[in-house]
This record gives sequence, structure tokens and C-alpha cells, in this order.
Amino acid sequence: MGQRLVSIHRSRELAIEASAPRARRIKRPTPERPLILSASELRDFLRCRVRWAWRHQLGIVPRKKPVPLTFGGLGHQILAAWYALPERERTVKRMRRIAKRILGATNPEDLDVKDLELLEAMCVGYAEWAKPRDEAIGLEKLQPERWFELPLTKDGSIRVRGAIDATFKVGSLRRTVGCFEHKFKSQIRIDAIDLNLQLSVYLWALRQLYPGAKRYIAYYNVLRKQMPGPRVRADLFARESVERTDEEIDQWAIDTERIALDMLDAAIYPNPMDNCSWDCDYQVPCMLRGRPDDMAVVFQRDFKDKDTDTGENLNVYYYE
Repeated sequence: MGQRLVSIHRSRELAIEASAPRARRIKRPTPERPLILSASELRDFLRCRVRWAWRHQLGIVPRKKPVPLTFGGLGHQILAAWYALPERERTVKRMRRIAKRILGATNPEDLDVKDLELLEAMCVGYAEWAKPRDEAIGLEKLQPERWFELPLTKDGSIRVRGAIDATFKVGSLRRTVGCFEHKFKSQIRIDAIDLNLQLSVYLWALRQLYPGAKRYIAYYNVLRKQMPGPRVRADLFARESVERTDEEIDQWAIDTERIALDMLDAAIYPNPMDNCSWDCDYQVPCMLRGRPDDMAVVFQRDFKDKDTDTGENLNVYYYE
């Protein structure tokens, strides 16, 4: 990819006053010093700007990686290794071998035995469930874990970076490119925000990566965190496809550019929600925003600077 560009809004030049309601931007993005976004950052900005500011601007992250992230990360490794195999070798037996190999090398402090057994059962069950459905789609020239960093604006001053779980040509449809996005969830539920925002990012990326295609389709796969058994009757897996027209992708790019520019001088506030049902890692300090001394204790104890990987001299910023 060449020299890795540093996003302007992750620069240490960024200054945020502890009691200020707005972030002060020093410079505008340029092709040499671009604003680099990800699907997760766009999602966080639209959901809650306090979480976005702490995580993406100031780089404050939990000391211990949350179990759902570890669980999902290992699951994606297993699925990526399985989809890297030739089509004829993508069998349930091979999935079981891959899962045992990857999970066997996992630090026991990250996941307990029950979590590891559940994850193996989910991946093996997915292989059996997905194989006939994948064959119906026709996954040609499949490439797992396709990373990208692409310009959102013509001059390249705003870019979007991300990773697609798998890209492929849809053999059942002419001049059609598709991708997979896998989610490990406690229940079969298609989150509208994730579905519309994240998949729109990937469909936009597909059009740039495969400009000769006529259609672009994203397949959203959900694996339910449930050990299969005779008493389990609810669906354990689901797949939903999303397609965008060229006009819709163009409009997404326009809207996202506006969001990105808003980030440069964004008002910082928690979005009004009944509860943080999406399991925000910043729930505790967020609830303590009106008590900065208590919030500082929580930050020092439970969080760290993602660049230095330590909590020493962690600057704590709060928003009223």
C-alpha cells in the first residue's frame, strides 16, 4: 500500500479543553494530511459523540479487551481461514479442524472453556448451514479479509479505511460483485444502523475496487451465540442481502463527506438514548460525567492510551 498516511484528527496536535463543548481543529485535511475514517468511527459518531471523542480522537480504550470483541475476533479468524480454502475443501470437517487449531492457541485468560466450546460449535454449525447457500450464490474468485483505504473525495483529503470479511464475484449473476460481513450476536437481530451504515461503506468500496461490475451486493451473516441442542428451536444463523444502486452509493458518499467535515468541528455530547443497549465500553465513565473526580478514577483504573498501551499520565477529558 506504500507509506501509511496519518489521519489528521488522530494527530497529537489536536487540542481539546476538558470543559469545552467543542473540539478545536487546528488544520483542515489535505491530500498530504488526510482525514481517514472507518465504518466503526462513522457509526460511533452517529450514535454517541462522547464515545467517538474518547475512543477515536483521544485514543482512550479499555485496558481489558471486552469478551464480545475477543469472541468475534476469533470467530472472524476461523471463518477467514475456512473461506481461504478452495470451494471443494470448505467442508464441515475442515471447519472443525480450523476451529480447534485457532482456539487451541488462544490465551485462556481471553475466553473461558465454555466460550471456546460455544465458538467452535457456532463455526462448525455455520459451515453446515452456509455451504448450500454459498453454492447457490456461486462464490467465484473469493478473497477473504480484503483491506482497503480509498479516497472519499476527489483530491484524497478524506479517505475511508476498512476490512471486508470476504469479497467475491457472484457466479449466479452476471457482472455482479459481492461481499460477506459476519456478526456474532446473542440473538438473531439485524441491527438497522450496522446494516445500513457498515454495508453502505463496503458497497461503496466494492464499486471502487471492482469498477467494471454492474451490480454490488453485500451479504450480512449473523451467527447466534447459542449452543445447539434438542431444546433449541430458534434459528441459529441468518443471512440478509443488501444492494445499492449507483445513485444511492453516490448519495452515501455525499452524506459521508458532510459527516466527516462535521467531525472537524464537532459539538461533543451523548446522543439521547433510553439505554446503551449496544453494550458501550464507556458506559461507566459516561454516567459519571457530572462527577469528574470519580470519572478520573475510573479512567485511570479501567482505561489506557491505545498508542502507548499504558494508563500512565492518562489525560482525562469530560463533556458536560
